[in-house]
Amino acid sequence: MYDLRHISAQYAGDRGATDRDLSIHLGHADPRMSHRYSKVLTARKAAKAAADRFLETA
Repeated sequence: MYDLRHISAQYAGDRGATDRDLSIHLGHADPRMSHRYSKVLTARKAAKAAADRFLETA
C-alpha cells in the first residue's frame, strides 16, 4: 500500500501537482515532506529531455 502512495504522488507530480498539492494528497502536514517527490520529478524530466534530444540527433 505504501508504494501505491508514492506512485500516485509521482503521477500527480508528473501532471503538474505542486508540493502543496502533493502534501494534501498524501496527508502530510508540512509540504516539505512532499518536496522529495519534486526532486525526483525534476530529475526524471531532465533525464527524459536528455533522452529526447539524443534520439532527435540519432
